[in-house]
Amino acid sequence: MAKALAKRNLIFFAIIAVILSVLCFINFTIPATDYRFTGFANAIVKDVDISGSLTSAYTVKYVSETIDKEAELNKAVNMLNNKLDEFGYGTTRISVGNDEIYVEVPDIKEGASILEAIATEGQLSIRGSETAGENDITGDEVTNISSSFSQIDYGTYKWGVTLDFNKDGKKKLATITESGNGTLYIYVGETQISAISYSNQIKQDYMFFYGDYGSGDVTNLVVLQLLIGKYDVNFDMGNNQIIENAPVLSNNIGTWLIVLFAVIAVLFMVGMFALYGEFGWIINLSYVFFAVFVMFFMQAIPIFVLSMGGVVGTVLGIMLLFLSYMFIFDGVKKGYADGKKIPLATKWGFNNAVMKIVDMNVIAVIGCVVMYILGGAFAQSFALALGICCALNLLISLLLTRWFSKWYVAINSTNPDKLHLKREVQIDENN
Repeated sequence: MAKALAKRNLIFFAIIAVILSVLCFINFTIPATDYRFTGFANAIVKDVDISGSLTSAYTVKYVSETIDKEAELNKAVNMLNNKLDEFGYGTTRISVGNDEIYVEVPDIKEGASILEAIATEGQLSIRGSETAGENDITGDEVTNISSSFSQIDYGTYKWGVTLDFNKDGKKKLATITESGNGTLYIYVGETQISAISYSNQIKQDYMFFYGDYGSGDVTNLVVLQLLIGKYDVNFDMGNNQIIENAPVLSNNIGTWLIVLFAVIAVLFMVGMFALYGEFGWIINLSYVFFAVFVMFFMQAIPIFVLSMGGVVGTVLGIMLLFLSYMFIFDGVKKGYADGKKIPLATKWGFNNAVMKIVDMNVIAVIGCVVMYILGGAFAQSFALALGICCALNLLISLLLTRWFSKWYVAINSTNPDKLHLKREVQIDENN
């Protein structure tokens, strides 16, 4: 490869790295839209220990015919815990006492809206008109309520809600829609949640409906309202008071985390230059892409929530990346010491490191999968963060860094001192 082309390629990727780095932190409104770009790092969802939390108190109210009030309250609280965990609020804390409950959720995503949705009053009903009727489907006849991103027609997908019914609910649904054309109304108490047009009799034991929800988070709020309406217990927020709580660890935890990762980045970069000379430029350029992609995927994956577990997983992921580079460039040093010229030693170093890097990261990813399935919120954040780092490690170290090294060697293929390459004795070089 010509030196000019190699330099041009490296300069091009360096410019891309700078642009992507800026996109991690920049904050601006996109012209001609109402959308605000907040930067990859800023958009990462953070948990209680980093972001703080929101708390609200509720008075517990029961419908008049409720017999076992304690059992009904426990069922509703268990449902809240399970659903909020499913929606990405794994560290939610719910305490119960004296006909009151206290709910604390991370100050993330739709945190305040979640607390407001819990204050739903009244029972779930699905009607064939805007007034109550004898064939209305009640919460007892709804077996499950969930959100999903589903296809509504060719090429169009929307977030919506799926309602599953038992036999009685299925029978009532068919009766309500027997005209084959009309509108279904979904109520919680006297609040209309949705009005759904239908053009055929619904004979299935489930129903999917959608609105202008726009995202999974907003859809989950609707699901939560409907689920609470299934139970013979309501939660009254009173004066709609939501209390903001500081992060668990420190008010300055965000600043300290930025300092931590800045120190790690500096040590990483300085260490690479000290060990591998000008190959340090190549490694650090690759590291910038690694860091940017890690932040991008952390904010793009809906189930990811950054807690201290995620911070630990990220630091461990950076350590594995450091090991990957050591496997590669220590191999380059050994290849050169054995008599190979710089281009051949570089190629040999990468080829010799492939299986070590693959084995290390694949084993880590398998461990992350097991930990995510079996662990709690801390372990899940750790597993997702480490899993993202390991997947990107394979891509960055074995593909991107190889390209960069190949281009660099086209520029410097004869000066080993710049790369801290040495031989103990003078030997004939191999191509």
